[in-house]
Amino acid sequence: MQLERSPTMIRQHLRAVLDVSDTIVFDWLMDDHDRKQDHNWMSFHERLLIWDSGLALRHGPFAAGVDGSQGCGDILCGTHRFMHEIENPAWTDSIKAKPDFDPESNKYCNRICFFRSETIEHLRAMGPTAEHEHRLGARMRQSLLLDAVGSELMELGVYRVKRGRNKNKQRRYYADNFFTGFDRKLAMLLEHVDACVEQHGKDRVLVEY
Repeated sequence: MQLERSPTMIRQHLRAVLDVSDTIVFDWLMDDHDRKQDHNWMSFHERLLIWDSGLALRHGPFAAGVDGSQGCGDILCGTHRFMHEIENPAWTDSIKAKPDFDPESNKYCNRICFFRSETIEHLRAMGPTAEHEHRLGARMRQSLLLDAVGSELMELGVYRVKRGRNKNKQRRYYADNFFTGFDRKLAMLLEHVDACVEQHGKDRVLVEY
């Protein structure tokens, strides 16, 4: 799912594509695996409607890497409909099927390389090169201080994590683990964006609207 821009893409379609891109970026940061299901995406009066974040923070605060079929990189591929293997009945009929990042595979998952320039600029301002108090994790912590429940909910949750052979091991975490995790996931996302720019060029990857 490169979401590559056609030279003739009209502004209305470009907005829709960038809305999809923004949603995938958000899902990556939230480790939300529910949005891969096609029924969680709808359009209404030419606007994108999305719902269902029931599998957000699925693997706890840190999730997994961008690369490797055992990681969480498939979030960056969008929904099952966007994936090359949608034509493979064995894939669509099995919720246990895992995508592959090998272009020769019939389960190829092509990660997004098309982003709203403003979104990436905003995220870079909260990335690893920012002052600590301006990073995403610190901003999340500050935001939750304004909530009556705040970070308590994170510590009440039980999360399924993948650690070696213990793929379904359950753990609890402190809220600070999640703030650190947001910073880690953002850093990995920005590294992926930089790799896309190096491969495809800035004008094809970072798009203004």
